[in-house]
Amino acid sequence: MTNHSLRTLLLHRHRVWLILAAFLLLFFGVVQGTSNVNMFHEWGKYQTSEKDFNKYDVPAMKKAHKSMTYAQFIKDQRTLKYGNPLRGHVTQDGTFFSMIYFLTAIVLGCLMTFWDQFSGFNRLLFSSGARRRQILAMKVRLYLPVLLIGYLLGAVISYAIIRSGVPHDYLIFYWRSLFLYLPIFIIQLIAAFAA
Repeated sequence: MTNHSLRTLLLHRHRVWLILAAFLLLFFGVVQGTSNVNMFHEWGKYQTSEKDFNKYDVPAMKKAHKSMTYAQFIKDQRTLKYGNPLRGHVTQDGTFFSMIYFLTAIVLGCLMTFWDQFSGFNRLLFSSGARRRQILAMKVRLYLPVLLIGYLLGAVISYAIIRSGVPHDYLIFYWRSLFLYLPIFIIQLIAAFAA
């Protein structure tokens, strides 16, 4: 069996799961973005009063922050921060590096291997003359791009929703730490997929 015919056969067999996984990853990006925007807008309803700020928060602050005014405190509390301000430190931000993506990678990896086994499709593939290594490599070439592109598009959608729903004065992105963590998270996704 040639690579082209194997790819066509696998794509025909797995296209529903691939499309579902892509839409699921994009949906997770929308959910992450809208939940952050909602969190920002809901926080304004329950902010600390100036009396409580002076009574409870100022005594608990570090010496360097004791000179902070009430307005500065409220702005600092409402500001959404993504990443880590320390240079060279990586951070796993829950919005862009969510456990949901990691679990989706595990489910896709299991689905890729076990669904064909339980349905008997592997017997058809093995009897076609294709080697096991060739079959596995083709499955990985089908699923892994969907996983990685779906994750990256989900993160971009989440970012776009956050940027459009939260005023720019209340957003801080520490891009250096976010981009330092991105390859680590992608390696984790690939490892979860292979597990």
